[in-house]
Amino acid sequence: MMRGADTERVKSEHLQYVAKSEAVKKWKRVCRRLGVSEDVIAQSDKAYVTSDAFYTSLASWRDEQRGKATLYQLYQALNNSGFPKVGIVLLTITSTQLHQTESPEERKLNEEADQNIEQQQ
Repeated sequence: MMRGADTERVKSEHLQYVAKSEAVKKWKRVCRRLGVSEDVIAQSDKAYVTSDAFYTSLASWRDEQRGKATLYQLYQALNNSGFPKVGIVLLTITSTQLHQTESPEERKLNEEADQNIEQQQ
């Protein structure tokens, strides 16, 4: 495990990366391993395309954790769902590298969401 992953908080960029990764193939499994409720999964599944449903469910999990959702928890769920490479990349790339995959609009929305999470802590 990378140093600090057990305490580093999950940010919107992390969720964006995971939602766009190969883990989207089994997104419901990953979300269930994180403890996302079946209601949230079903609601997301009905309302969004797959990657957006995955992101929405992951964001719900992070928000329910009230700032306590860690990269290591997300890594474990990915690893236990059959996506260890996605989890390893998640632990090794920096937030700066994650930002490079976002559009300016996504970055602004993600920064606002992260600020809201930090205020809840």
